Amino acid sequence: MTENASALPRNPERPLSEKTCAEAKARYEEALTGSPLVSRERNAELAELARQSMIRLCGEKN
Repeated sequence: MTENASALPRNPERPLSEKTCAEAKARYEEALTGSPLVSRERNAELAELARQSMIRLCGEKN
């Protein structure tokens, strides 16, 4: 494989390990963008999990 690893999309299935509100918001934004590595349905599930993590770390109003 001659492609640079940074050109590949991040694994959307990686664990939610964010520790700060800013990290959780970034992960949620990434999840909303979606990934070609998983189905549309799974992208929606992952976005919801990221949203829940963001709410846990940032509160409901963020």
